[in-house]
Amino acid sequence: MQETKPVRRMNPLVRLLLILLVVVLILMGITGILSYRSAAGKYQAEIDRLTEELALAQEPTIVYEEEEEQVDLKLLYSEIQGIGELATVEYLYTDVAHYTSSELFGLDMPFEVKSFIIRWDGSIKAGVDITAVTVRLDALKKEIIVSLPPAEILSHETDPDSYETLDENNNTFNPISIEDMRTVDAEGQAAIEQRAIDNGLLENAMENAKSVIRQLITANPTAKDSYTVVFETAEA
Repeated sequence: MQETKPVRRMNPLVRLLLILLVVVLILMGITGILSYRSAAGKYQAEIDRLTEELALAQEPTIVYEEEEEQVDLKLLYSEIQGIGELATVEYLYTDVAHYTSSELFGLDMPFEVKSFIIRWDGSIKAGVDITAVTVRLDALKKEIIVSLPPAEILSHETDPDSYETLDENNNTFNPISIEDMRTVDAEGQAAIEQRAIDNGLLENAMENAKSVIRQLITANPTAKDSYTVVFETAEA
């Protein structure tokens, strides 16, 4: 009869260590798989992002810009040239002049005095020379710049039917002549013009011209809403 060998049992401590080793290996495998999947997902996401950026970079970029409305300077200049009399100021007056002379044949003759006092009506027009007005556009500052020449007297007229003699001392040997009337008229006109200038005639003419031109420009909706009208005085 054959002798039975006794079964050797594994040491409990060794068994525990083996079990722990298997568990650790399993956990390491699971962690590795998860890390791989996470890394693969990150890599794929980065690849997708770069691919999208590359695709966008290759597509044409469309920029929509609102077209800015512009003022037609040629049309504006043409309209300004047509304002004419609207840009002037008229000064109406009645003046009286006294003339006395004792000169005869180039000599002073005290006993041959002639004199007269006359009254007449006239008008002086002052303004700017519209043909010298220039217009330019400053798109950066949104300004329409109007350059005006200095205001000046444009005309001076007297009404020939208004002349009235208020007093007259005629002399037989030294009569009143047409030349005497012309002298009074010339001297009187110069004095009246200076008096009108001293009373602000030219300043009023300049302000009136600016007002008329500003109204004309701002009648254009684009100019009114988008630009500021600026005036400057050109050198004489």
